Amino acid sequence: MAVCAAVLVAAPFAQCANGAESSKPEAQSQTVQELVVSSGTEIVRITTKGETLPFRGEPGLATVLGEETFLLNPLERVVTVYGRGQEWLRSVRIPLSGHFSCIGFHVLPDRRMAFLDNRNDVIYFSDELGRHLKTVQILDRPDNHAQNMKAVTVGNRMILSENGHKQLMAIDLGNYEVSVFRNLRSLPGPWLGAIAYEKGRFYICNPTTIFAFEENSETVTKIAELTENNIVGIAATQGRIFVVVNSSLGSVYEVDLVTGKTVLFKSGLKSPEDLAVYPQ
Repeated sequence: MAVCAAVLVAAPFAQCANGAESSKPEAQSQTVQELVVSSGTEIVRITTKGETLPFRGEPGLATVLGEETFLLNPLERVVTVYGRGQEWLRSVRIPLSGHFSCIGFHVLPDRRMAFLDNRNDVIYFSDELGRHLKTVQILDRPDNHAQNMKAVTVGNRMILSENGHKQLMAIDLGNYEVSVFRNLRSLPGPWLGAIAYEKGRFYICNPTTIFAFEENSETVTKIAELTENNIVGIAATQGRIFVVVNSSLGSVYEVDLVTGKTVLFKSGLKSPEDLAVYPQ
């Protein structure tokens, strides 16, 4: 995922040109308002009409909470929050150290912010005003640092998925204790950090295949397999699943959870790395 990962980017954005139009289900506007797709050069929004709209050019990592988009500029250590329609809401400076190398940025439902650092293998937590709350050591691998790590919030835990490691970690958001959440070593293929969660169900990926498992079940189910290679992001909302593929086409697909069929939602994106979704 280039320099950074997880609903995110780490380079100044280029101007976004509209990608090729694609087919999509007639009912999609009933449940999904907008997708947010990030890449190594830009963050764009994709509307239900198929329009591709750029953000305002800020470099950084992006995460979505409700109808707000949080953009972290890791060089300036500033988080800027936008509402729908790119309305500027506020900016806050985060006192991250000069040695902090951010590969992941996640906003919790209570508006705490989590910054994942792969240089020191820690997660720095702050409140929504940027005040430091806790620094949590997540790994102890001196010769193999965290890479392309993503997170979802599940109840009072933050579940972490990391590229290359078939093991999900959990952080208790009350006492910040770290534990192993799920061992996935039996799944085929190389592993990707892409992870999504909705209504008790987790969605995880290898480069071509989407799997799912219930929170309290040991059974892992294959949901769908794409013809394009290199799934890098996944989002779940209102019982619908979207995946983004970093390939020559730069595509977002919607996945039917019943039939496993995939429908092209958008193509022509530049080096996509992850996506999030605004539910209705």
